[in-house]
Amino acid sequence: MRKSFRGSLAATAASGLVVAGIIGGAPAAHAADVTVTVKSFMGSNMTTDPSSSLEVPDGDTWVVSNNYGEAIVVTGSCSAAGGTVNEEIGDGASWRVTNNNTSAICSLTASSKSNPLFSTSLVVEFLSSTPPGPPGPPAPPSPSPSDSSNSASPLPVMQQFGVPSSGNCEEGASDEMNLSGVSGGGWGISWAQWLNGQLGDAVCTRSLMYDPSQAKWVVN
Repeated sequence: MRKSFRGSLAATAASGLVVAGIIGGAPAAHAADVTVTVKSFMGSNMTTDPSSSLEVPDGDTWVVSNNYGEAIVVTGSCSAAGGTVNEEIGDGASWRVTNNNTSAICSLTASSKSNPLFSTSLVVEFLSSTPPGPPGPPAPPSPSPSDSSNSASPLPVMQQFGVPSSGNCEEGASDEMNLSGVSGGGWGISWAQWLNGQLGDAVCTRSLMYDPSQAKWVVN
């Protein structure tokens, strides 16, 4: 039986897979690994340990460890991983993404290489050590229209997951997707190629944006 994919980064396919949480303070003095293990559950079904979303501070490394018993493929979009993700991980191997002061919430899909119907979601929040906000006093001369959108705020991100059998995206969305205080709701149905081993399928999707006036992420 297929485990429902509950993803954000916004898949986030982030506005490019994908989404962000921010904290203040200096980067961690010692880099550490933040590991999620993909493993089998009741036969060929797939699950993760831990099952909850993870946070990766600046300088630390997110590690996806494959203990499923066969090769898996991680797909989606994640700005912290360079954008579009299509990573094959052999049994017993791992995939590492180091947080280089990135602010992003990534919601990806891990699926069996031999049977993409067996899949699970991977949700991770990369934390920046630099709070978002306008970068000091504006520099003369007045910016051109093409420069007006330039700011230190994170880019909008997209969250996606496979449409549940009920067809109700609100019921299918997990609380893990409401990271950094994002409210529920705002879901619509569209099509995404990354699902089902790049064969494509209908997905529940929504966009998140960072609102500097509220200093938090909101549904766009």
